[in-house]
Amino acid sequence: MKKKIIKILSNKLESKITNYCLKYTTLNNAKIISKIIVRAEKMEILTHGLHYFLHSIAPHLKNGISKHHIVKKKNFLYSQGKNGGGLGLLNTFNCLKKASQIAKQNGICVYSAKNPGKVGAFRTYCPEIIKNDQLILMVKNTAPTQGVKKIKKALIGTNPLAIGIPGTNFIYDSSTSTVATNAIRLKNKYKEKFDKIVGFDKRTKGTNDPVKLLLNGAFLNTFAEGPFWYKSFYLGVAIECIGALCGGKTSYRVGKHKGSRLFSKEGMLIIIVDKKVFPNYREYLKEINTFLKELKKLNLRIPGTFKEEKKYLSLFKDDYDRLS
Repeated sequence: MKKKIIKILSNKLESKITNYCLKYTTLNNAKIISKIIVRAEKMEILTHGLHYFLHSIAPHLKNGISKHHIVKKKNFLYSQGKNGGGLGLLNTFNCLKKASQIAKQNGICVYSAKNPGKVGAFRTYCPEIIKNDQLILMVKNTAPTQGVKKIKKALIGTNPLAIGIPGTNFIYDSSTSTVATNAIRLKNKYKEKFDKIVGFDKRTKGTNDPVKLLLNGAFLNTFAEGPFWYKSFYLGVAIECIGALCGGKTSYRVGKHKGSRLFSKEGMLIIIVDKKVFPNYREYLKEINTFLKELKKLNLRIPGTFKEEKKYLSLFKDDYDRLS
């Protein structure tokens, strides 16, 4: 398939996604979904924008909005999704809104989720939290796609980690593998290869070919390579353990690591800490702004920075045609 890029007004895309969702859910739910998906496009997360909506959100909409049982206490929230969590984006958005309010009152809120379902890109949830002068930490385990050459098989997932820094635009969001699983599907869709080796084929030979990486027996590499492979691999193992702490399964028990992967048994932990916990918050704001300015002077990109009011978006034409 030949990749064609078109320019579309962001509000037009948001309206189209909202109208699509309205066939299956309420206006409020439709607006939340479209907001998160369009924000992903504005953040240039190609793997979790419109492509993700069509691949992972739309099928769950057609199956019906997923049920999540929620328990709320003084300093924590807990949710459990039925049938693998399904479309978990709505539940995560709503629970984070509640968690932020709890943290504002009590200083901190811990939100854990069993079977959170499809939640999309972590960084899309962070802007409201950090603008509210709150620190946010997010981790979740996923189905096994990652290993190292000496192991010769996938043991853990891409296991994302996100950290949103309050009073700034800085949002660190990364998988513990070289690339996200959706990135492989996207490359495969347009018959493209990665610029560098990102995983191993079923013969344990390094490859940049998504076709080989999608075969059974292939797996992604950890983002720390050479003698330092363990740095990110064991970070992924730690996230795997935290996922189990939140009620999820681990390794191959999480779910299928190939195919559509619409259902899995994951665990997710989110911690929100309000500025009231930090007695030196005013001094912090001055210091952190000075530090980030130093980084910008060195032409370093500040992760998480994006234009919320971005007017035009660059989209894959075939995805937009499918939506239309």
